[in-house]
Amino acid sequence: MGGLSVRAPAGVELRPAGREDLPHVLSLLAERPAAPRPPALDRLPGDPLRDAWQAHLGSVDAAPFLAVADGEPAGLLLLAFRRRMNFATWEAWVPELVVAEAFRRRGIGRALLRVAIEEWRLRRAHRLCIETWPG
Repeated sequence: MGGLSVRAPAGVELRPAGREDLPHVLSLLAERPAAPRPPALDRLPGDPLRDAWQAHLGSVDAAPFLAVADGEPAGLLLLAFRRRMNFATWEAWVPELVVAEAFRRRGIGRALLRVAIEEWRLRRAHRLCIETWPG
């Protein structure tokens, strides 16, 4: 079951991120320290961010998860896998783990890390690397 088996903190829903979640993903990424503000999606010609997000979602090597608390996006986990060179095992990494300022100290970040670990175990990956912003 992977990340879906993780018990969420009270009042929080953990679920895979979907196509309609791109605005939430961009708003959560903007919460990072020194992060550039995301562009308004309605002003982008050809929707390159939407195309990139849909390609990410369509990849079998991606497992994005969203935490929703009080009906609002509270946290984001982007998890990716790839085959290790010269080995028949997988490696995983978390390029983004963000919890919105208003929802910190509720266990959402720890729950998202558990999601990453459970997905890593499900895929039987060799290594899990996590990169986070200080703050």
